[in-house]
Amino acid sequence: IRKIDPISDLFLIIASDGIWDNVSEEMIDNWISKMNNNNNNNIPEREGATDHNILSPATKIITETMNVVCEIQGKTSRMVQALSKGRQRRNVHDDMTVAVVDLQVF
Repeated sequence: IRKIDPISDLFLIIASDGIWDNVSEEMIDNWISKMNNNNNNNIPEREGATDHNILSPATKIITETMNVVCEIQGKTSRMVQALSKGRQRRNVHDDMTVAVVDLQVF
């Protein structure tokens, strides 16, 4: 357990072991930081605002984690997606769930 520092902590990442077993906190921080630099804060400012051309931080984390899993397993993402759900796919990767809380809005 770590106390949130409102000055240096920009996001709170809540993720399942399917994420944390494959990537580090530093990798996720790097991905999110690059997203913010490239998209000039890619989360829509208005409630209900959407932009389908931008990737949400949570989607970015899952996409990049799957890339890491595919590299580790020596498989392409299409090969992994073609696996039957259940045991066959579970042998390649665990379920991945992630939520990203933007602490800058508090």
